[in-house]
Parts: sequence; structure tokens; C-alpha cells
Amino acid sequence: SKPVANASITLKETVFTSVQTDNAGSFSIEVPSKYSVLIISFPGYQTKEFPLNGQNTPVINLALEDLDIGESVVRLTYNTMPQQHLNGVYQVVSKGYDKTLQYRDIFQMLQGTVPGLQVSANSGIPGDGASLSLGGQRSLYTTNQPLVVIDGIPVIDPVFDQSVVRGNVYNSLSDINVKDIESITVLRDAAASGIYGSRAANGVIVITTKEGTNGKSILDVSIQGGVNTRFSTIPMMNASQYLPYLSSKVNGQGLDQATMDQQFPFFASNIPGNTVAYWKYANDTDWQKEITRNAMSQDYFMNLRGGDKTSKYSLKVGYKDLQGVGRGTSTSEFSSRFNLDFKITPKFSAGTRTAFSRTDKSLMDQGFEERVNPLYLSLVKSPILTPYIKTAEGVPGEFLSPVTFENLSNPMGVIDGVSN
Repeated sequence: SKPVANASITLKETVFTSVQTDNAGSFSIEVPSKYSVLIISFPGYQTKEFPLNGQNTPVINLALEDLDIGESVVRLTYNTMPQQHLNGVYQVVSKGYDKTLQYRDIFQMLQGTVPGLQVSANSGIPGDGASLSLGGQRSLYTTNQPLVVIDGIPVIDPVFDQSVVRGNVYNSLSDINVKDIESITVLRDAAASGIYGSRAANGVIVITTKEGTNGKSILDVSIQGGVNTRFSTIPMMNASQYLPYLSSKVNGQGLDQATMDQQFPFFASNIPGNTVAYWKYANDTDWQKEITRNAMSQDYFMNLRGGDKTSKYSLKVGYKDLQGVGRGTSTSEFSSRFNLDFKITPKFSAGTRTAFSRTDKSLMDQGFEERVNPLYLSLVKSPILTPYIKTAEGVPGEFLSPVTFENLSNPMGVIDGVSN
């Protein structure tokens, strides 16, 4: 009967739509349909789903099931502590967490699960990752990335030191296979700095990978595949609309025909015999469709784990091949991890964590530099131009050089140059 503040309300159709309740337990969220399903979660309680069932303004009386957090402990890098002794610590992936949801990466898993944790995707390109911040973006020119610790080892990545203004290449946390994660613990404030020192000024994210289990060996195999369709394009002028628009702007300048033909050669493309101008400017190019595609994705994962009273082991091997909707973008990753724990004496034990991964990424520049940003170029490039070099007969050949008419790069030339 009491309101729950800071509970996460997430739209089931997409985990990127999420809000939090206020002190009165109220919230407002935009949904695509009256029959959408909301996912309500709060640290220490089981996640619940609430179908709207056509209601416009439903009153949700939802009783979250307590997980007996008074008896639970939080696993840190070096030890475990009772959860009630650590302010600001949240067990994100633990008992009661819905692991049936398919997450593309760790950032999608964290989205909307921890109050105060902001996950800002760098882009929609596979492997580009996201930026993490606890308690808001403190600066545009310094890093806001929390310290990340995986199985007791801090992750040191130069990308974490890049600012929002200067841009990001990718976040190496996107290389972590979400199927390999056992638990994620988020620490902030005094709880973080008291353990990890000044490096924890922006908070700490402690990631624990899956370990072996007592009993018979268990083999888990996962095979996934899918198709990502390209996004809805922004309506732009085609060639038949663009040329009259240009003509109306130029005719008011009082130029004679010779000057117009020299300064604006595309108006001469319809002159009989002018094949050079015709094949160069008599085009109708949809640049947004040129730089996008329907992308295939495949994901393979195998986990062999087992053990007995004296030793436990867990072997994980995974391979992902994800194509981006943006033409020329992709991520190919092979990852493996071996965890071994064994008891030497009843009071002395040892363990090892070994991991190897190789990732090949082909990303797309999406910064402020217009000459190398295909997405921006697809919106400003003239539809009368073509991405290809055409022969005298009008047969398309290789891509035009990256910088062409009006000093605007050829988007396809930029993509082809980066891919090669």
C-alpha cells in the first residue's frame, strides 16, 4: 500500500524507453499502443510485467515480491558483504532477474535497471557501445565513465577518457558477452571510493562472470540469428522537385545563359549532345537508401561447466557476426573464457580467470566533421548527383572520389574508403 519511488518502468517492446517513478510512485511514459506491456523493476524485488489492456490512464496497484534482501549479500571484488551495510549498492543481475529477455550487449541489459545510471548509446552501429554515467553528466570535456571491474580486474581503456564533445570510437564493454555474466553490482558514493579509492569517483560497476557448479557437467548451447531492417527515411526532394527549386533560386539573380551554364552546369544536362553533363547530373539518387541495407546477425555461444567438492570449472566460447544497417558497418567477435576454482586445503583455495577475445569492427564516423559523416551527407547531398563514375554510355563503374561537387563528400565513396 506504500508508493515505490525510483522504480524503473520500461516498455517491453524496447528497453530503450524507460522512466522512473517519483516520490509518490507516479510516472508518465509514452507507449506506441494501448496494449503495450510495462516492465516494473526495483532493486531487491522481482521484476513484474503489467499489460495495459487498452486502458488510457490505468492505476497500477502492483505488489512487488520481496527477495528477502535483509539476508542477501553483495559480492564485491575481494569479498562479500550484507547488502544492508552498503548504501548505494544494487545487484542488477541476480535471483529474480528476467534472463529470458534477449539483450544485444551489456548496455542494453543495464538500461533502465539501476536508478541514476544513465546509458547513452553512441549510435545504433553494432559494437559502437554506449557511455555510462552515475548521477548525471558532470562535464562535456572530461570522462564520466564509472570504473569497471571484471572478475576483480579493473578495465583500463583509453576510450573511457574521451569526452562527449570530442566523440567516441567505441566502448570496449560491448565486447563482453551478456550470456557470460553472472551478476553486476553497481556501487557509488562512499561505498565505491572506500574500496577502490579515487578511481571510483564516478562510481564502480563490478561484473562477475559465470563459475562452475557442483555436480554433473552441464553443456549450454545457444544459436541466434536475425535480420535488422533499415530505418524509415526522412522525406527529401527527388530530382524532379530539386531542379525546379534550384531554377527558381537562380533565375532571380539576373545572370545570362552563358554564365548560368558555366556556374551551374547541371542546368545544361538536358541539352542534346551534352552527354558528359547528362550522365553526371541527370540522376535521381536517394542517398539515404544508398547508405543503408537490411542487415543479418548471428550469435553462437557455448558454456560447459561442472565440478565436485574440490574443484569447479566453467568454459565459455562465443562467436558473433553482426552487420549494421549502415552499409559498410559490422562487428565480428570471437570470445573465450575459462574460470577454474579449486580447494587446496579446507581453509585455502585458489582460482584462475583466463580470457581471450578478438574483435574486428567496421564503424561509421558520426561526428561533427561533415566530410566524413555518411549519415549527414545523405541528407544534404544533391539528388541529381550519382555515387558512381559513369562511362560515355552511362554505365556505372567505380565510386566517385570522396570529395566532389560543392566540396561535399560522396557518402558511398567515404564508406568504400573506410571499408577498404
